[in-house]
Amino acid sequence: NEKSCLSDVWSQSVPAEIISEMLLPTIVNARNTGFEGFSTVVYDWQEHPYAKEQCREYLSGLEQYDIPADNVFDKSYPLIALIPTYNESERITDCLCSVEKDCDGIILLDDDSSDNTYELVQSDKLLLKAKKVRTEFNDKQNRNILLDLASFFKAEWFIFIDADERFDERFVDLRKVMKRDDVDTVGVWIANLWDSMETYRTDMEDRHPLSQNGLWFRWRMFRNKGWNQLQIDRRLHFSTVPYCTRGKECLSKSLLLHYGYLGGFKRRKKYDFYQVEDSDKILCYDSLLCENSKLSNICDIKLNVLGIGNDI
Repeated sequence: NEKSCLSDVWSQSVPAEIISEMLLPTIVNARNTGFEGFSTVVYDWQEHPYAKEQCREYLSGLEQYDIPADNVFDKSYPLIALIPTYNESERITDCLCSVEKDCDGIILLDDDSSDNTYELVQSDKLLLKAKKVRTEFNDKQNRNILLDLASFFKAEWFIFIDADERFDERFVDLRKVMKRDDVDTVGVWIANLWDSMETYRTDMEDRHPLSQNGLWFRWRMFRNKGWNQLQIDRRLHFSTVPYCTRGKECLSKSLLLHYGYLGGFKRRKKYDFYQVEDSDKILCYDSLLCENSKLSNICDIKLNVLGIGNDI
């Protein structure tokens, strides 16, 4: 009541025309900065006028980083690959050779490898490589750092690629998909190599509803719409795209060959790793130790014949 009385006294003591001008001014003086109208763009995230300085400031919080040339921030890239690594010295060179054939730029984050993975990262397509301090395995954190770094570059599209994956050059249609205005998120297919470079496992179950005929489906590529982060509660086994707009997804006819389960020793090592790291028991990993798996030849894969790769 006291506030109401004070308000009434104030409104009665101030002329109505002054109150009207205060609440509904006839002349707007806001943003009187010398610009003509409101058409002047103060900051455009697509142009990144301060990208170089902002990126270096961000990188100063990491353990180590290398930028091959300052002009990497000035150029525009149709497709940039984002690669997380940890102790991948045996595979990182082949991975980069595969990626640079189908991507226009590479941003790599090393999770404090104890081997020489970071030193081996060399490519003409490399825009930036950085190393962070590892306190625990946190795949989500690593990929979100990569998304942070990606936000400093001019790009139309980004794609996540793991160090143990290679493009099957028979099936890469990313350039074709990128031309479509009605697509924002793109999925790829993954064949798990098993026991040899020529065979992949066909009876390894996968929870993704689109996986079929032994090929796993994963959302991996997305259009650049500014700074994004992965919003998920767990540290591993999640979709690696920051957004997926219903009706603007596309199943590509692109195939990745996964080398992570190639040999029995690697499968055992991966099994032991997941037993420790997957505290939520999201998946069962017993199939990694299976000795009698159903295998098919890589050369027999025909994505279009299998009805795979059609638009959603």
